[in-house]
Amino acid sequence: MGYPMHYDNTQQIWDELRHLCPDFLGATYEKMGRAGLHPVAVPRRVRGRSGDGLPVRKRVLYPNGLGQLYTCDWVAPIDKLTEEYPLVLSTVREVGQLLVPFE
Repeated sequence: MGYPMHYDNTQQIWDELRHLCPDFLGATYEKMGRAGLHPVAVPRRVRGRSGDGLPVRKRVLYPNGLGQLYTCDWVAPIDKLTEEYPLVLSTVREVGQLLVPFE
């Protein structure tokens, strides 16, 4: 990455990420270890934090109580695969990752 990183193990890296991103705060190595190879869901509530849960980002409700979805046209990615950089990075989340509770 171009700068020194002094970590003794992957847990220290994960712990730093958890503290930078509140959505992952409850996803500890201990909880993931108990889950074994099963996917672990990010908890809806994190004990010990003000409000006892994750902040509500934005809530837009319509008279029927539901949100409104819109479609959009597909746009090809700007980045192209090359011999120098033959990787495609994806942030896709699978439904299975959201089904296993922490507790």
